[in-house]
Formats: sequence, structure tokens, C-alpha cells
Amino acid sequence: MLYIKPPKDFKSIGKAVSCYIYYDDKILLLKRNDDKNRGGLWGRPGGKADKSKNLVIELLREVQEETGLKLDKNKLKYYNKVYVRHPKFDFIYHLFSVKLDLEPRIVINTKERQDYQWVRVRDVLKINLVQDEAECISIIKKSIG
Repeated sequence: MLYIKPPKDFKSIGKAVSCYIYYDDKILLLKRNDDKNRGGLWGRPGGKADKSKNLVIELLREVQEETGLKLDKNKLKYYNKVYVRHPKFDFIYHLFSVKLDLEPRIVINTKERQDYQWVRVRDVLKINLVQDEAECISIIKKSIG
């Protein structure tokens, strides 16, 4: 489950970052490898922020690792942090977005993801998304369409 405020017994095991990359009226979604946790489901670029205390550096690293994109940190927009509770652990999730002027070339890291697609904002909730992705998208949807 996803919370705007931490539940009383919330015990975070760490932080994660994600970036909603969009251009025109489309959001970039990546498909998780079938052999991974939540395999076959779609989500945004991102992951654990465990190598640095700087969330922006971690986000830029994750995006480049998964998509080949080198984002301009000055164009990133930070939305909020949310508190995520899974059955076995809790973590803090930091949400970012970036608007691109042109559709970039995506190079999928096949160790991380198996496919990508650009999905119209109005259609994104029709996709088979990873847990809590729909709620995260609704947090930023107002500003992207």
C-alpha cells in the first residue's frame, strides 16, 4: 500500500527513486523481466537509492542504467515522497518527473527490463502496472495532462 504520511509502525528499509519521463502527452513505461519480482508488469524507470545519499544522483544513475538516457538534472521536477508498505518491508519512495522536447532513443538494459513503450497519459491506467504504480501516476498526472 501507498501512504502520503507514514503509518504508525512504519519501518523503512531504505529509499527508492523513480522518474516519470514524458514528452508530448506520453509517459515512458518499462516492462520488468519475467524472471524478476513483479515480472511482466510495467512501471517507470527507477530503483533503490542505496549507493549515495543524493537522490538526484541515484535517479540519474537508475534512468541511465535502465534506458540509456542521460537526463539533465536541472530539468527534473521533484513531486513528493510517499511511504510504501509491502507485506515484508516498508520503504520511502521519491517521485520525480522530466519533460522532454523530443522522443529520445531508448536503449533497454536487458538485465533490468525487457521492453518499453510510450503510453498516452489518458491510457496509462489501462496498462498492467506494478503494485502502487497507478497511485503514483495519479499523484503527478495533473501536471502532465
